[in-house]
Amino acid sequence: MFAWGQRVWRGGLVATALSVSLVAAPGLGAAVGATGSSSPAAPRAVLTLEPAKTFVGQVVVADLARSTLAKGTSVRSLTVNWGDGRTVRLGGLKSAATHRYARAGRFIVIETLVDTKGHTTRASMAEQIAKASRVYWDLFNGAAPQFQLESAALPLAASSIDREITGTSGNMLRCTAGMTTDSKGRLWVLSYPGGCSAPFAATIQVFTTPVTQSSVPVLTFSLPGTGDDDNLAFDPRGHLWVEDSFNNAVYEFAGPFTTSTALVPALTLTKGINTPSGVAVDARGDVFVANSKSAGSNSIAVFHAPVTAATVPTFLNGLHSPGGLALDALGNLYASTNPPTGAGAALVRYNSNHLASGSVPSIVDRSGLHGIPYAASLAWDALGNLYVADCGNEASIRVYPLATSPFGPKVAPSAVYTNSSLRSVGCAWGVAVH
Repeated sequence: MFAWGQRVWRGGLVATALSVSLVAAPGLGAAVGATGSSSPAAPRAVLTLEPAKTFVGQVVVADLARSTLAKGTSVRSLTVNWGDGRTVRLGGLKSAATHRYARAGRFIVIETLVDTKGHTTRASMAEQIAKASRVYWDLFNGAAPQFQLESAALPLAASSIDREITGTSGNMLRCTAGMTTDSKGRLWVLSYPGGCSAPFAATIQVFTTPVTQSSVPVLTFSLPGTGDDDNLAFDPRGHLWVEDSFNNAVYEFAGPFTTSTALVPALTLTKGINTPSGVAVDARGDVFVANSKSAGSNSIAVFHAPVTAATVPTFLNGLHSPGGLALDALGNLYASTNPPTGAGAALVRYNSNHLASGSVPSIVDRSGLHGIPYAASLAWDALGNLYVADCGNEASIRVYPLATSPFGPKVAPSAVYTNSSLRSVGCAWGVAVH
């Protein structure tokens, strides 16, 4: 935040003097400023971008309606420079400019207002644009080939149209579960060609994105033995970690992964693991494993780097039946608590400085949850929004708008997406974004 004589309001900035020009940080909502005149009769420029973070090709609106003119003056010139080489001229303060960015990047948008007395004022604000992406989810469906993998373009909304991918002998998708993406942007999907009744032999099907009905895996890996492999994650070295809830184990498979093969664990963790349901690895190499049998204690096993087969974990507490796990760029750990009645269900966060043995969640957010949710998997988009695959009795994909709203106890999803297949199968299990 800032500390030089300004106050915060509605997520924006208000300047204390007309002789300054402000650049708002992404997501703050509005920027106010004035340059070229210190006269109290000078106009005031106020720029609001909505949204302040979005994806290539999406509409960005520049609202100038809060800008003001001194009495007895009118607009001589009003422009919006979008920061990508394009400028639009507007007819008045009540006008709103719209724009679609053709490339990703961080752009400084500048409003320039000139009144009929020649006074000039400007306001600027950053707009962050990420590459066009899709969110993928699967449904752990073994009853029929349909409803194995689905996706939709971002930003995801309740009205989004999804793309359904049926399992075939070509894509080898059946009983699809956890998924993730690698450093090349490929989608890794756990699949069980032999059926959905544990224990069974699992495979990982790797696809280039975007994935369509005609896509076939570029790589196929078989996992050792039989079990119930639910979720997977890459560590910073490019090694793959897979949790197996049937065998109460987590496996590390060493990369690079260049050829289809039967994977052999480089390391198997079993100490302190009780029906694992999620796995995540932080920048230091610490491994976090959610124990779905937890009723408040030993909720998440933490294996501190360097991790070996002899490593004894510490534990984070405070969760009932935790599901998927995810770490943000600051090292904060996101998880969930999913009591069997639904009462008290929540998305939670352990702050990065609150991961010592015995810690309970730093933030508990119960807003926007209905029925008996089960957060099976979590994933981030490039802007920092969090996606939750809900395999509860109201199967859906929930989007928490953390790109523009700090996580807190009352942050409700900005979108809850469901469809007939999710309602029919009753589960969204894996989720990934690319």
